[in-house]
Amino acid sequence: MAQGLTRRAFRAAGMFGSVQVVQMLCTMARMKLISVWIGPLGVGLMGLYMSAFEMITNFTQFNIRTAAVRDLSMSASDAGRMQVVTSVVRRYAWILGVLGALVMFVCAVPLSRYSFSDSGHAVSFRLLAAAVLFGSLTGGEQAILQGHDRLKELAAGGLWSSAGGLLLSVPLYRFLGVEGIVPSIVVYTFCAWVGVAVYRRRTSRRPEITVSASDTLRLGLDFMKVGFYLTMASAIGSVVNYVMLVYVKSHAGETALGCFQAGYAMLWRYAAMVFVSVSFEYYPRLASVSGSRWRMSVMVGHESEFIGRMLLPCACAAIAASPLLVRMLYSQDFMPVLPYFVWGMAGMMVRPLSMAMSYSFLAMGRGREFCLTEVASGIVGLVINILAFRLCGFAGLGIGLIVWMGVDVRIMYAVYRRQGLGLGRGVVLSGIARVSVAGVCAALQMCGLWWAVAVIAALSAVPAVKMLRN
Repeated sequence: MAQGLTRRAFRAAGMFGSVQVVQMLCTMARMKLISVWIGPLGVGLMGLYMSAFEMITNFTQFNIRTAAVRDLSMSASDAGRMQVVTSVVRRYAWILGVLGALVMFVCAVPLSRYSFSDSGHAVSFRLLAAAVLFGSLTGGEQAILQGHDRLKELAAGGLWSSAGGLLLSVPLYRFLGVEGIVPSIVVYTFCAWVGVAVYRRRTSRRPEITVSASDTLRLGLDFMKVGFYLTMASAIGSVVNYVMLVYVKSHAGETALGCFQAGYAMLWRYAAMVFVSVSFEYYPRLASVSGSRWRMSVMVGHESEFIGRMLLPCACAAIAASPLLVRMLYSQDFMPVLPYFVWGMAGMMVRPLSMAMSYSFLAMGRGREFCLTEVASGIVGLVINILAFRLCGFAGLGIGLIVWMGVDVRIMYAVYRRQGLGLGRGVVLSGIARVSVAGVCAALQMCGLWWAVAVIAALSAVPAVKMLRN
């Protein structure tokens, strides 16, 4: 069983990791073209429009992309019920998409006045209503592909949509300039929808089932409740990050703010690609066995061990190459963030266990527990970050992240145990050992012994290779 789980997880991580790298490169290329052809104004406008788009999307679509996967996975053994749930998910994707588009259209003038101090950009915000609709439809189809275990199609759709969106956006930036920014967002979301919609027939081999309005409401309530809690958890995370940004700017200035944002992106966006890649396969698999506490406990322990072994050599290598990464991704001016990134990578080694446990709450439909743990962790993290930054600057932020992740695991585990789930002692001890190794690497790197960290990175790859072979 363990060997099969390892191979599935490794294939999913490799497949979706590659897709996320391509998507990241496409995003970087898009921002580079905007900065060259349009200038700083274009980058700023893109940020404002994308922020408005993401805000409306988050609060009107109830995270259907993640929430519906559980119901679909649990219906995998019953073809008839799977077809019914699939139809319900698609119907909700349309309903929430239209609702979100209407909200964006109605709020266009207030958004324009808040963002630009006039109503002259209301038309642009109204155009984004189409992007909101396409985003909802894409989320629904992605959930269906994931719930049907069509991971190859899901990965391929993401790959082609990113490449197609970039290619179609290039002429918009080149010939329309500033006026092409909003159309490019709509084009990107349209390509994302097309990228997954082409595989719709693979998940609809039988004729589409007509579901009554009452059944649609009843079946949709389960994943809508989970989606509500996911939305609340996401909102708390955004608030915590915003408060931290304001604190850094007010106490250390705009230069420190830029460095903090750079370090945050390197830790939480680039490193998080590993967790997101694995979750595409892990979450529906966990949801499919949510009726058995023993099987869930086994899968949580295995997933934590797998991610930890895969992540450790990557984290050590990133620590060894951290000065090069900062210069390559940003510039020499951002070197003050180095201690934050180096110590923060050690803290990231706590995340495998935390992530594996948190997905168990979603797999069981316990959205409230998931939301409460995220809120508690966010509040604790904010307090720790503020105190650590005030005392020791960026180095304090990195060390504070280790403390924060440790508290986060304790919070998760307390709720996890209350659900009747358990962890083997070996899982906990091996997790502590990996965090310790990463911490030693961080200390060595701060002493300038990058070559020693490189050696440890090579040695730490041995357990990962053994796990894949067994």
